[in-house]
Amino acid sequence: MQDDTLRYIEHLQRKLSTPGMEPMYDHARFRRIMLEDDGQREARRAASLSLGEHLSDEVFEQYARGIREFVPKTAYDTFTSNAIFAPIVSEVEQALHDMGRKLAHPVRMLTSPDASPSPASQPSTDEHYLFIGEGTSRFCNYWGKVFSQCLADASFDAQGRRIAADDMKPFFEKHPSIAANAIELALHYAFFGNLLHYGVLQQSPEHFGFRMELVHAMEVFIVGHEYGHFLLQEYRDALPDQPDEDVRHADEHWCDGVGLEVCRHWGARAGSWFAFSGAAPLIFFRATSMCENARSRLNADSARLDMNDSHPPTALRLEFLRGLIPTRIHPDQTDSVTGYCGEVEVVGDALEQVVAGAIRLAGGDNPVDEEPGAQV
Repeated sequence: MQDDTLRYIEHLQRKLSTPGMEPMYDHARFRRIMLEDDGQREARRAASLSLGEHLSDEVFEQYARGIREFVPKTAYDTFTSNAIFAPIVSEVEQALHDMGRKLAHPVRMLTSPDASPSPASQPSTDEHYLFIGEGTSRFCNYWGKVFSQCLADASFDAQGRRIAADDMKPFFEKHPSIAANAIELALHYAFFGNLLHYGVLQQSPEHFGFRMELVHAMEVFIVGHEYGHFLLQEYRDALPDQPDEDVRHADEHWCDGVGLEVCRHWGARAGSWFAFSGAAPLIFFRATSMCENARSRLNADSARLDMNDSHPPTALRLEFLRGLIPTRIHPDQTDSVTGYCGEVEVVGDALEQVVAGAIRLAGGDNPVDEEPGAQV
């Protein structure tokens, strides 16, 4: 990488950086903590955040070898962000290629030192930059634990029928920790604007595979959305379905559509129902909505600073997504897709009611005038 390009990238990363994040992208410190002295326990814990609990010695050694061999390309580069998102970027690019939407210019994936869930993209006429990092991955992982356990256990309790709204009150009485986890995540976000330092959220091993399928699908959607911005930069005038420039936020809605299309295409190949059905992006926005609502009501001054006029409110993005989900699939699949997404909505509504009740008890009755838009 040329020195001028490196300086420019580090300038962009510096602008994104959240104060207090410095230890996260100190690779020498990270390597020392993970691999030297008595770091094996901490290394296993860190590996479990991205690779899953109960790691085999073989998988852990692969993780440790990656840490030893990793060479940061910039002062903000982190091993963990690269380990999580480099494979997802490859999957998104393959999906776009298969869909006939291959980019003409390369994309350079770079660590985002922003602690918030939102990645950032920098389209250009030469090389595109995608900034994404642990703020995004931790947000998806934490909320993936809540939604995956809620969906799995509620479905089990429903004994073969669809999850219904009337099921949720007795469900939370039986599983109070799920509701408590959702409340804690939303409250943490309310005061910090991210979930980076939330800590350990325990989940039973039997939910691991279900959760990782959901988290992976959420991250495919998020990266797919950012690639939508690169497509607009390169092909706007040639796109048959280009966004209406006279409609506010049309570009963001169009990129959400690309994200869903990529998610669905990848899900069909990978056998991921969360991705193919559109449930994963739906869950991502439901989680975002709960967090933003908590921040708006309990920390209004910070919520106003978060607001981004370039992005539509999350409620509008959810409405747009709900309209897209039943489209572009074979008619034989419509009932299965809408039925499952309906169950996701039931769970999302129930969690949102629980979180809203906790916010009221905490004295949060004065939201800001307009819901801040998710900056994905």
